[in-house]
Amino acid sequence: MKIKHKQILKFFLFVLILITLNQFFTHIYVNNIMGKSKYMRKLKAFESLPTKKLKHLVLGFSHTNQAINPEALENSFNFALPSANYIQIYYQMKYIFENMKMEIKNIYLSFEYLIFGIDKEKTMRNHYFWRKYVNYYEAGRKMNAVSRYLKYWFHGTFFPYVGESAILYQYLQTSQTVIYNRKMYRGFYFFKGIKFSANNKQNQKRMSIQRAKFQYSLFHTLYYQPIIDYFYKMVELCKKHEVRLILVRTPLHEEYVNQIKKSIKNFSDHKEKLMNVINIASKKYNQFFYFDLSKEFFGKPHLFTDPNHLNYEGSLAFTKILKEKMNLLNNKN
Repeated sequence: MKIKHKQILKFFLFVLILITLNQFFTHIYVNNIMGKSKYMRKLKAFESLPTKKLKHLVLGFSHTNQAINPEALENSFNFALPSANYIQIYYQMKYIFENMKMEIKNIYLSFEYLIFGIDKEKTMRNHYFWRKYVNYYEAGRKMNAVSRYLKYWFHGTFFPYVGESAILYQYLQTSQTVIYNRKMYRGFYFFKGIKFSANNKQNQKRMSIQRAKFQYSLFHTLYYQPIIDYFYKMVELCKKHEVRLILVRTPLHEEYVNQIKKSIKNFSDHKEKLMNVINIASKKYNQFFYFDLSKEFFGKPHLFTDPNHLNYEGSLAFTKILKEKMNLLNNKN
């Protein structure tokens, strides 16, 4: 009996140690890492806006995150988040409309050729942050993956630090000085002084090809209907709230664009399918528009931080072009 009592005691002590360690690591991650990340800083800034009315709201992933600068766009906020997919963005948009009761005139949404791929959905991260928005059970049912999505929720709720080694490494490397203390204005991070043109043309070409090959080689299924359906749900949501939705393909380096065409099998067919999805969205809502501005800065590497993201100077130049496009659109309407 004494042996059994000792074994039981050891077991409970072991469990208690695990719970204590988990709480410790969760506290460190939530308060010292995620709590100071661009995700949470953007969230806090957005929820602290003095008004419920915005003329321009930027959503999406890293491309619009670094491309659309609120300094050049009046009454705007950039709430685009790196690595976000259309499932997460739909629930983010829905929360902004239905829970926060925001009144928005224009929403800008990132677009890229691989956005409808199942592989994009399988790389979902930062569940501690996204659990605020995403209905994981509903998303799991729509994606035919309930158990996986419930694991995402469980992970974000009880073990948020697990699988986030990249964020932890970045945090340790930067010592909170580069990213965590970077200047931010209305959700936009300032990437000043970083120029892709610092590399010679040969290196620019090499880096662009490598990045495009790496990113597009990860995607094996470029069309997954449930993700396309989530895109249509965003269109319907904007229609319901009478918000103009602008799909934006932001500037890319010329060599990066050329490599995309080589990396995607039957590229012309792929592009035709994408345009068909966009055309269906246009028929669903007459205030949905698509701007492909990917070639806008060909021959201007000084406006990029890398082959597919703009720097601060590039963001100002691009936002001015986008603003001009919007002015033309307003004049037509």
